[in-house]
Amino acid sequence: MAIAKYLKTCGKNIPGNRKMVFLTEIANLTSVTETSDKVSAVTMTGGATFKRVEAEIDSVQFTSEGTFSTAGAETQNLILGFGNRSTELELLRNELIAGVACGLAAIWVDGNGKAWVGGISLATKEGIERPFNQLQSNFDSGLTPNDTDAAKYTITLTRLSGYPVTEFDATLTTAILGGTATFIDWT
Repeated sequence: MAIAKYLKTCGKNIPGNRKMVFLTEIANLTSVTETSDKVSAVTMTGGATFKRVEAEIDSVQFTSEGTFSTAGAETQNLILGFGNRSTELELLRNELIAGVACGLAAIWVDGNGKAWVGGISLATKEGIERPFNQLQSNFDSGLTPNDTDAAKYTITLTRLSGYPVTEFDATLTTAILGGTATFIDWT
């Protein structure tokens, strides 16, 4: 196995992620194609789509931490923050809890305008799907009206994978950013 060459491109790095995330059950995905290590095609089952989920601004975070030697994997977390508890938010939470049992896939856009997908692993990489299959939910109502960090839900999706999340190619990134990707429900 050869080590890949990496040369840093000089440019501004913008931490964080945009507030819009797209989620689907793993069973809705028929296939994902990678070209040059980037997702170049997504095929969904019978009209299924990724669903738009809008979190609070500056509340979407992706983390990964891994250990590798002759084997290894990393724990990947997609963290979403929501304010103002509501019936609609409780319905979303319940649907995610039901869906995580079989696995979820997620798409998000980072602060640099790169679109990423997690929860999908090509069979050629890991042999099986490695979706987000754990969910942690936290809510704190706060004590007083000036508790600025209270009355917020935090939902964390977690998966274990031997591979990092995958970036979309330029064409699909443009479609995601432009609201025209056919595998996303934009309504």
